[in-house]
Amino acid sequence: MTDPRSHGMSQLREDVPDQAVAAKWAEISPLIDRLVERAGDEADFEHRWDSALTGDDRATSPYNTSHAFRQSLTAAIDHLHAAKTLVHDVGMLHLGAPATLARSALENAATGWWLLEPRGRDERVLRTLRWYSRNFRDQHTALDDTTPIPERTLEQKLGKVRAIAAKRGLNPDQAAGGYKMSTVIEAHTAGTRTDSKFMWQLASGFAHGRPWAYLGALSQDRRPSDEDGIMKVRLTNTVQLGLWPTLTALDAVEDTLRLWEQRAGHHRT
Repeated sequence: MTDPRSHGMSQLREDVPDQAVAAKWAEISPLIDRLVERAGDEADFEHRWDSALTGDDRATSPYNTSHAFRQSLTAAIDHLHAAKTLVHDVGMLHLGAPATLARSALENAATGWWLLEPRGRDERVLRTLRWYSRNFRDQHTALDDTTPIPERTLEQKLGKVRAIAAKRGLNPDQAAGGYKMSTVIEAHTAGTRTDSKFMWQLASGFAHGRPWAYLGALSQDRRPSDEDGIMKVRLTNTVQLGLWPTLTALDAVEDTLRLWEQRAGHHRT
């Protein structure tokens, strides 16, 4: 069974024995279930008082780095478990939904990694502030027309972000400018062994209904139609495609947890 890190459409359409896919699901399912248990444990994911993460929290307060990380990790685990439940536990192989769930898990896991990855505190602080400013901007885009909160305007929130950045000698506008998911995915792919970029692009294609993803990755049954140059195509998902996006997302979660152990003071290097 080809490692999904060797990316490309040819690997996605490889004829993989069903038993090999089932064996891989049997291997990773308990790991995913354990992640859900950990996410629900108040005592888990705590960091030492003398850790790098504690220092980051002091520098970003009240917009703590550890809170941004925990939110990203929880969202990643939630979507990862949903993908596993849908495909493995229930046995429902939708065309695009497994990849879409895995995409959310991958994005959030990569974001948690991106927050903690820099060796220097200044860059970790800057990324944390960018994460919060993106949250504030998205919140106000969604809610201003329906649930305005005049006493807490977007500019007031971003002003607080700018002030924290300026106090540390960081670029206030960059701190308040948010970030792009493509930036996170590019950094994660470059900094780990997980090929998150290709799988994220493919899963995004499924999420947005792009023909290149559906026609390029799914199994096809083509039949002639009454129109010249037009074929009728019946698409079905494959067992390996139902697995690989989830496996990539799990790799990303494991990347993130290894890095968290260092920043939380649980693993000395």
